[in-house]
Amino acid sequence: GNGDNKDDYSDLPPNQRKKKLQMKIEEIQAKIHQETAARDGLMKMKGVYEQNSLLGDPMSVEGQLNESGHRLDKLRQELQKYQSYLEENNQTPIHTNVNGIRRQHSCRNSGGGSIPDDDSLSRSASDSSVSNNHNHNNQKQSAPGTPLPSHGPESGIGASHSSLPESDDAPPPYYDTELLPPLGTCRALYPFEATSEGSIAMMDGEELLVIEVDQGDGWTRVRRPADSIEGFVPTSYISCILNNC
Repeated sequence: GNGDNKDDYSDLPPNQRKKKLQMKIEEIQAKIHQETAARDGLMKMKGVYEQNSLLGDPMSVEGQLNESGHRLDKLRQELQKYQSYLEENNQTPIHTNVNGIRRQHSCRNSGGGSIPDDDSLSRSASDSSVSNNHNHNNQKQSAPGTPLPSHGPESGIGASHSSLPESDDAPPPYYDTELLPPLGTCRALYPFEATSEGSIAMMDGEELLVIEVDQGDGWTRVRRPADSIEGFVPTSYISCILNNC
């Protein structure tokens, strides 16, 4: 039993065992190289004797060749054995490394997971502070907050243009020159400055014609009777009186 242990150096630590096994493998490979060279020499000698029996008996070389062949077989088996020992030895540390790497990854992931939480907390905190500011501003002003322009006039105008051809079979240019009939009138509750494209300014108490009611985006399309200029105003800034009511 003890002989086997020394044979594969399993009683040594992995690093030392690896060095011993590598040395043993190199030693066996050197022996195989020598034996192969010697065998090649015997083969040539046998060939020479076969051609000229006066120089020697080919059968005498045959025995040496057989012995050489046996030695090579043994050496090759030994080489395979030590190479398999070396593979076993190499596999052990590799597994521990893989586990170590996995552990590091999991730590990183859990660490990374906490970062977005911090961000979202700070974001929600900043959101609430922003909304508080809006509330304070609204209290100071007499007028309610205006809807976002990006959702308002542009989408409203787009909707009105797309709905025009459906209401009548006449070509679209007709609508560019003709004014749409008003749906009713409205009075400005607060002064409004035209802050975005498509909106129209109005003064407190000014009366305007309603051309298109609020489509749900917080804007109403109106026309100023004095100069027939049309535009959008915040629905919350006006008091409407529609004809069909």
